[in-house]
Amino acid sequence: MTTVRVAQTGDFPLYAGLYVAKDAGLFAKHGLDVSITSTGGDEKSAAAVISHHAEFAIGDPTFAAIANQRGQNLKFVASVVDGAPFWGITFKSTVADSYARKGLAGLRVVTFPAPSTAYALQREMFLSQKLQPNIQEGAFGSVEGVLEAGRADIALELEPNVSMATARGGRVLYSMAQRAGPFAVTGVVVDGNWARSHASIIGAFCASLDEAFRIIRSDQGRTNAILVKRFPTVPAPVMQAALSRSVSEGVIPSTSAIDSAGWDNALRLRAAVGDVASVSAGRAAADASYCGSKKAL
Repeated sequence: MTTVRVAQTGDFPLYAGLYVAKDAGLFAKHGLDVSITSTGGDEKSAAAVISHHAEFAIGDPTFAAIANQRGQNLKFVASVVDGAPFWGITFKSTVADSYARKGLAGLRVVTFPAPSTAYALQREMFLSQKLQPNIQEGAFGSVEGVLEAGRADIALELEPNVSMATARGGRVLYSMAQRAGPFAVTGVVVDGNWARSHASIIGAFCASLDEAFRIIRSDQGRTNAILVKRFPTVPAPVMQAALSRSVSEGVIPSTSAIDSAGWDNALRLRAAVGDVASVSAGRAAADASYCGSKKAL
């Protein structure tokens, strides 16, 4: 068994592939003894790999491109979340009616702070409707509270919070996964220098993820049981609804292979806000030689 350390940004059911690979014994099957720790931020997960406190980082892969602009050598080698995992929800029928008639005009949206992907996508949605963005920023875990307090009309949220809201009468107004198409939100990032001499370890990691994604699609009951055990505060029916939505909309991928279109979409958003110099400059941070690509990079 080879011991490897994984630094994840945080505990999110959307990282289902990682948890199924761990808890269903798939990493062990492929010879890996995997430990998982949470860092609290994408940049901190990337920093854990840079400082050799972890072999793998699970987080926003664009942070690899950002770090490389500063002289680092990080590589995005595999996908964990392949679509924008955010849904606009409301509890008010009047808001739903207004959105159906006029889009976002006159409506206030609360989501995660800039420069998060959620904030950037929500801002782009306002601008696409020729509207001045009216976005409030809320920390993880606080967004739905702002909505219920009446300080916003719509919350752009993650699963399973979306399914928790719909179980209490909330409505889903729009899906960023459907609007944005393929989008590299969460990936596996490694140190480029380390990777060259540890290709077999990366391959085993990706093979474990691929098996996990097959289980997620073929046996959602088993997957749901694994996730509920990890997230015991989420009722099983809510977790099942969240899992079904995430799979059906392509947020949880079918394979760990990098989607080149999704990578370009993620880089395009970061280039628009100035985090990376350009899409073409950022592309080099991805390396599909270890785990494959859905299209040529």
